[in-house]
Amino acid sequence: MFIFDALSRAYLYIYKPIDDELDISYIEKQLPISSRKIAEIKDATEADENLRKLSSVVVSGWPNSKEMLPDDIQSYWNFRDEITVIDGLLYKSQRIFIPKSLQREMLVKLHEAHLGIVKTKQRAREILFWRNMNSDIENFIKICRICNKFKKANCREPLKSHDIPSRPWTKLGADLLEFK
Repeated sequence: MFIFDALSRAYLYIYKPIDDELDISYIEKQLPISSRKIAEIKDATEADENLRKLSSVVVSGWPNSKEMLPDDIQSYWNFRDEITVIDGLLYKSQRIFIPKSLQREMLVKLHEAHLGIVKTKQRAREILFWRNMNSDIENFIKICRICNKFKKANCREPLKSHDIPSRPWTKLGADLLEFK
C-alpha cells in the first residue's frame, strides 16, 4: 500500500502536531443579520428570563434528568446537545434563538414577500429558532389579509385535451395554459 490513510493497516507511526494558528470564525459572522440587529438580539436575550435560565444551564452543564430542570426550559431537553452559547447569544446548531420580544418582528420580516406557509417556514429554518416557531408562522400567515385576499386567485387551470395525432411528430406543443 503506497497511500496511507487513517483507517488503513499501513498508517504512519509519526505524529506531527499542528503549529499553525487556527482561524476561528464565529457563527455570528456567517448569519445574514446586521451587527445592529445582533446587538438587539443580545440585549433581548439578556432581558428574556426564559433564555437567561437556558443559557445558564447550557454554560453550567445539563443535569442528568429532565425533571431536574425548571419547568419552563424542560421543552429544550430533547435537543440539548445542539444548543450552545456564543458571545451572549444562544444557538440551536447554526440557528440563532430569537427572544419572545422579537418574535413578532421576525414574523413580519419573514413574511414580507407573502410567499406562503411552506416557503416562509423554509426561510425561517435556515437562520432562526424559537419554540413553536412553525405554528407561530402558520397562525401568522393564516390571518394575513393580503394572503387571504389573493388565495382564491391561485386556482389551477383546467386541463384541456387535444386530438391525438395520426403519426409521430405531426404535432408538437408545450403550452401549459391559454391566455385570456
